[in-house]
Amino acid sequence: MWSNKYDERRIDGGLYYSDFQATLYIDILEGTYTSSQVFLFESHLSNLSNQIINGNWLTAQSVCDVLPLSGIFDVIKKAEIKDYIDDYVINNY
Repeated sequence: MWSNKYDERRIDGGLYYSDFQATLYIDILEGTYTSSQVFLFESHLSNLSNQIINGNWLTAQSVCDVLPLSGIFDVIKKAEIKDYIDDYVINNY
């Protein structure tokens, strides 16, 4: 039973990250960000992204809390990501 829950969390993390990447790609196409800005952003979030993709939402929550702002990872982006993670944890743990 518990392994099924982890599988669900991993699937949910992969889906969230795919949507997140698609949104960034659209932002590049629309001229909101450059590809260089998005590359630095994704590099900055690599640990957080890995935790989400692997279904480690509680760890992702902690990582997000201490992740410093950098480039396009501003207060607004951090709050959006944190809110999503927090909601996921509240609804799935």
